[in-house]
Amino acid sequence: MITDSRPAILSIHAEPDRPFFGEGNIGNADRWHGFEASVRHVQTLREKVGDAFRVHWLIRLDPQVAEIYGAAEWAFDQYGKAIEELLAAGDHFGLHVHTNRLEYPGRGWILNVDDHNWQSHCISSAHDAFNACFGYEPKSIAIGANIISQPLVDMVTGLGFQYDMTTIARTPEMSFNPHLHADGGQPDFSAIDQLPYRASIEDFRTPGDGPLWILPTSSVPAQPADNQLGGKAGTAEDEQTYERFRMRKGSAGIGSAVRKMEADGVTPFLHFACRSNFFNQMDAAQNLEAIVKSCLERDFRFVPADEAVAHYETVSVPDRIAALAD
Repeated sequence: MITDSRPAILSIHAEPDRPFFGEGNIGNADRWHGFEASVRHVQTLREKVGDAFRVHWLIRLDPQVAEIYGAAEWAFDQYGKAIEELLAAGDHFGLHVHTNRLEYPGRGWILNVDDHNWQSHCISSAHDAFNACFGYEPKSIAIGANIISQPLVDMVTGLGFQYDMTTIARTPEMSFNPHLHADGGQPDFSAIDQLPYRASIEDFRTPGDGPLWILPTSSVPAQPADNQLGGKAGTAEDEQTYERFRMRKGSAGIGSAVRKMEADGVTPFLHFACRSNFFNQMDAAQNLEAIVKSCLERDFRFVPADEAVAHYETVSVPDRIAALAD
């Protein structure tokens, strides 16, 4: 349903507190303290600001979780009551999938961005686990380490996903830090606009008339620097670079991003994304409240993906391509 307000999304990746990678790091089945804290903070803030604040959660139910915790559905079994309360408050749940693979004999987790068969297995098995837990198929997905490719887009589209939340607007190709035991890096998203769009069936980076919506994480201008995973941006020093909006910085950067979209004559859109362990930080609740209140003051409402894209259904493909060219 379209309203006069502007759409914003807060997507929280519900997952273990620590990433697992490298030789000998099999992982321990610790509680997800960050997710527990995120639920508390979200519910507390919702009591202050009301139904203008709903969250789009993306939960991990993938083979790495199954290996470490004994079952892909561990989080649903452990936190079922909290999930039920979040759904009752109007929040949505989708999938967050990591595609790390446990290798022998070193028994370490590696990440191969070109292993499409293993990636497909991780996504399809997580899809089935979600269906078993929630009783319906997931419609949204974000792939860990921002790994996405045309084969993966084709695959998730075939599974019935409607919303991809993996990309980061305008960010360049980035290499991963060697300690991640990863081959490759984040793809080049520099051609992806800040606004949601239907992806072309030939190239997900290009607006088209395919069934999958791309909802990029919002980005802000930045100096060339190490990326979130410790790698380096692959751009020339004299080029303007972008990085994902960092929630630890509070509301800084929101105003300039909104003014730029207003100047472009489009309905502004903001997408904030974070791992649930962000909420283990002492100032997490303060930063979250600053972001949400700053957005509400600018006539945004925090909504799930399906409501956000309704604002952009009527924008034609030629208009979107022309806007990107500008």
